[in-house]
Amino acid sequence: FWLKRPPRGRRLRPRVGPPRAGRSMCPPQDMSTDQASGDESAEGVSFYGVIKSYNERRGFGFVACEETARRFGRDVYLSKEEALELVRFPALGPFSAASSASAGAEDPAAAPIREGNFLQFQVQRSVEGFPQAVNARRLRRLRGRVARPAGPDGSDGSVVVLGDPSTGRGSAHHPHPSVAGCIGAEVKLRHAECGQLRLAEDDEVAFCCIAAEGDDGREASEARLVELLWTPRSGADLLGCFTLELPRASPQDAAGESHDSQADGKGDEPARVVSLDGHALADRVVLSGLPADLREPELTRFFLKLGGSQVQVAHSFADAADTGDSSIGGFACITFSGGPLDIARMLVRAAHTISEQGSTHLAKLVPCRGAGRSASLPALPAPALSTEGSALLVQWSQVALAAGYIVELRALTDGGGAWAVVDPTSGRLSTSPNLGGQPPAGLLGPKCSACKVTGLQAGAAYEARITYVASCGCRSQASCESARRSLDPETLLRSATPPPAAPCAAAAQRLPDASRAWPQESPS
Repeated sequence: FWLKRPPRGRRLRPRVGPPRAGRSMCPPQDMSTDQASGDESAEGVSFYGVIKSYNERRGFGFVACEETARRFGRDVYLSKEEALELVRFPALGPFSAASSASAGAEDPAAAPIREGNFLQFQVQRSVEGFPQAVNARRLRRLRGRVARPAGPDGSDGSVVVLGDPSTGRGSAHHPHPSVAGCIGAEVKLRHAECGQLRLAEDDEVAFCCIAAEGDDGREASEARLVELLWTPRSGADLLGCFTLELPRASPQDAAGESHDSQADGKGDEPARVVSLDGHALADRVVLSGLPADLREPELTRFFLKLGGSQVQVAHSFADAADTGDSSIGGFACITFSGGPLDIARMLVRAAHTISEQGSTHLAKLVPCRGAGRSASLPALPAPALSTEGSALLVQWSQVALAAGYIVELRALTDGGGAWAVVDPTSGRLSTSPNLGGQPPAGLLGPKCSACKVTGLQAGAAYEARITYVASCGCRSQASCESARRSLDPETLLRSATPPPAAPCAAAAQRLPDASRAWPQESPS
């Protein structure tokens, strides 16, 4: 292994007693901070993380913590001696097991160390110079219901305590006595603790309750290390919108050349980083903006460690000059066999370590770069365009992710014609600018699958395209153009002035696949 176990009987520093449960979490550090200053700022500071891996036979493991990952650039080593100390002490938390010890209740935290245990710990450099956990204590986990989700604008939410994680939905299991007294209590939920996960009301979560200073200066309970346990959302329901900063293999690694940056004394080589726009649904993650040389094997190596089961990549060949966006790139779809719980576990962590060929780099999940910035979702298939009396009827396949649709038409002239947006209220073409800027204020509803367009020029040939907008504000790449259709001038003359037509026609039953969760065809 890259980190050797310290010699038997040797501790990195004398134990100075258990860390205080109420100690606040340290502020995030920028990746540009060098290791020396990181050591100074980490002295005596308590961190919070989860045991990422643990070797039961040899007794050591690694702790994942996004703050230590920012400071030290890798996971924290948990030695065998420190793991043995974890079992000796009760779990920390405002509702301590010490109060129930006199009652003879057995603390569930006294169970053997396992992957997924949550810890409070401090960090000391090992003999080899790597971060190692010291003064570690397990944290008591609680189960709660989201009463008010934390807002994407940074506003705080709240969680109501239901019991401990062993009290599942509909379970008759009685909570531990040390937890029973806090059932019904409301705990503050900060947006930063959710990472890029968008919790919804009535979601059930597991969390550690930490005593911290409230906004009014008084001591208050806060939820930390949040993990989704149950959600009513499924299919194409949106769990999060984010940007993935993915470090890529060096040219030597891509060529299959093995090297050991630790052995040659040069340290970890700087990685090429690509920023990908991501949308996490309840059963898959969709990425956009893939460069042409980013393929399935490279993404599979990363996402398999996070619970992904299959990766599919499709590169778009759309004309960037036509779409007005040269950064569309390719798309990837990563399915998760564990469903929304595995996807949520990925979203709540801001940093994930990647260790390959002796080098360790960080993949980071950061907030979405902005709604409407670019076409960050795959396109729908080309719509169908037909004539219906004095109007053109546009029909398209629905996608469950859509919060609304934008229909565009253009008249084919000698100059090529410009795209114009269909006004959702009048069913006529709007003279306002099209999707080069923000989408129009009004959208066709998510249940619409057809739209009548009136007030068109007789004899002119038209073509249509569709764009959809997700609830997070991100929009899709425009679909391919429909077949061309034109209105017969005689039909327009015979038709009386039609009443204002409802732009959304109830024609979903005429479409072969109007309710699928995601387009199965490769993006055009």
